[in-house]
Amino acid sequence: MMGLIIIGTAILTGRVMHMFRNAAGTIRGVGVGIAVGLATVVIARKAMENDHRLRSRAHKAKRAVTGLMDEVGHVVSAKM
Repeated sequence: MMGLIIIGTAILTGRVMHMFRNAAGTIRGVGVGIAVGLATVVIARKAMENDHRLRSRAHKAKRAVTGLMDEVGHVVSAKM
């Protein structure tokens, strides 16, 4: 009986450790994504400070993407 308890505990411990390893990888990936995003924001902000044409184009692109997302939302809600 004691052997079954030890085997069960070993299996459970292995599963828990595997779960924590997967969670650690996910957290590490999220951290890298945040760091890359922040670096991109800093670089883009510096580039846009002095370039009016770049700001204008970025604003037009943002409006186009927002409009596209609105239309996709309307299509999806109309089909449901």
